[in-house]
Amino acid sequence: INEPLTNTITAILGKSGFCGKGLIQNSGYVRQCCGSPEKPIEAVPIDVLSHDTFEAAILKPLYAGDVHLLEGPCHNYVTWDIRERRWNRGELLLAMYFFPKTIGHPMGILQRLLQGKSFVQTKVRTVSRLDTSSAYLAHAALRQIAMKPLLVLYIMLADFIKLHCTWQPIVTVMFLIIIFPKVATCSRSNFRAVILETIASILQFTPESVVGTVRILRSLRAHLTGNARWVPQRAVEEEFKMSSPLVFSLRYLWYYMVFAAICGGIVKYLMHEAKFMMLMLGTLFALPFYAGFTALTPSVGAPAARGFEDMETKGVKGVSEEASEAVEVWPALGSRAAA
Repeated sequence: INEPLTNTITAILGKSGFCGKGLIQNSGYVRQCCGSPEKPIEAVPIDVLSHDTFEAAILKPLYAGDVHLLEGPCHNYVTWDIRERRWNRGELLLAMYFFPKTIGHPMGILQRLLQGKSFVQTKVRTVSRLDTSSAYLAHAALRQIAMKPLLVLYIMLADFIKLHCTWQPIVTVMFLIIIFPKVATCSRSNFRAVILETIASILQFTPESVVGTVRILRSLRAHLTGNARWVPQRAVEEEFKMSSPLVFSLRYLWYYMVFAAICGGIVKYLMHEAKFMMLMLGTLFALPFYAGFTALTPSVGAPAARGFEDMETKGVKGVSEEASEAVEVWPALGSRAAA
């Protein structure tokens, strides 16, 4: 579904966003981002993590749908969640440069207070001026990040405020984001896979408003305190393979189950009907089990289908809180093209 949407955006705006891999003309990149020996510039701030977003805003790339570049996806929900947290931190850092007065200055003050003498102020040598369409594309990820805490707020208010069409907004959003893209690509040859993916998407993304909000807060804490370490994705993947997927997922995501159970009990005690909140908390409670089962490899899935009769339970060495603050992994978007 990404290809026709990106083609449409490119046709309307005359440019597209860029993330991950792409084809870059070196001369154009050097000219617009680095300048010349006589007049050097630093259009891309030196400390940005999501540099591709900033580069796209400056270079104004186009989408080449006939060129395909392969990228390795995350193999399980845990590494995907860590990758998303790192991307969130990268977008928060970009927000400081996109909105220097409203976000950059206040966050700079908090960084100085929390980091003390270890804080190093980064100076912008070349201020980049973005036009309206470039800013719209560059702020896309920030809008998605902001949507998650707003969605949590809406779900909470929906159970406290009497609405005329209570289910219509959330059902419409879920349909447009999760179901419609799958239906648009459905055919006779892949309808079984589409149904399975739709069910998996509902289980994964229904609690995403809560998980995404927690992810944002952890990214913000890592950015403000400077407590973020780089751990290769392969290291996490190898640790996952050496462990039981279910045990590993439970060890990494256990606090969501506890949070969902406690909040569910409170909501049930205080409110007789809170369908939105209970639906969200129910899928949040089941998230570790979903992450574990979807991470099963064919070799593990075979004994799992026989009731785990021959499956050997192995120990788990968890990913430390500090080490998982910012894990460097690249976009898990399968085959895609950007230029």
